Amino acid sequence: FPVTITGSVWDIDHIIPYSYAKTEDEVYKLSHYTNLQPLDINKNRNIKKDKISVKELYRVEPIDNLYAIDIIKKEHYLHRGCPAKVSFGLFDCFNNLKGVIIYSNPISPSLKGSIFKDDLSLLELSRVWVDDDAPKNTESYFISNTIKKLDVDAIVSFSDPKQGNVGIVTGK
Repeated sequence: FPVTITGSVWDIDHIIPYSYAKTEDEVYKLSHYTNLQPLDINKNRNIKKDKISVKELYRVEPIDNLYAIDIIKKEHYLHRGCPAKVSFGLFDCFNNLKGVIIYSNPISPSLKGSIFKDDLSLLELSRVWVDDDAPKNTESYFISNTIKKLDVDAIVSFSDPKQGNVGIVTGK
């Protein structure tokens, strides 16, 4: 609803639009004052709500390795775990888990010495799962934000050509 303040007309805008809610509880959460902002009426009426950025929808947090492995076993196409050294979760604005990334020590012990210096800290990006309903670029956002949280010199990752993978992270 428009409000006039000092000659300007403002809308009370929902930062994350109602259209993102899938349950009644999520509608209530989106109605909370922390999801509201004043926005000039002309700007608000011209915003394309489906263009909300991935970084406004999600946050990346460390999660327990055993929990991450359980989720990967259920959701990842391989349906099997892997050793985990560091794990991250992708959470939506309702605190629902929408993705998991697991980093491990490299499986191949000779990898470190053959490509990198021996004193280099190295991790392998072992598993990535992101919910199929996540918008475009969510995987890139998720991976880049986990890399920023790691204290390593290098990260390696491998694709599985038997599964039709060619080393590209793709969504739906």
